[in-house]
Amino acid sequence: MTADDTRAAYIEGLLQLAGALEEHGRSSCFRRLEPSPGLHLLGHDARGRLAATAAPLRAVMDKTVSESFMRMAGKLAGLKVELVAERDACGTRV
Repeated sequence: MTADDTRAAYIEGLLQLAGALEEHGRSSCFRRLEPSPGLHLLGHDARGRLAATAAPLRAVMDKTVSESFMRMAGKLAGLKVELVAERDACGTRV
């Protein structure tokens, strides 16, 4: 993959994220986005908010669970996306 291909894939990922924000921008999860490498979902019903945020992104997400956090990571073209929620806020079945 050349530098131009990498740049084009990254731009495509940004466009896909912009499309999801445009289409689902009224979702409470998207209204609270802050400029950071990932979106951290804390507090009540984090599991539901994690799923509600991941669905509009239409990316294949890998789920990992640690003692403290649940993470879903994937890519929108060349843009890496990571969603993080406190495990305790996700309930017992993750």
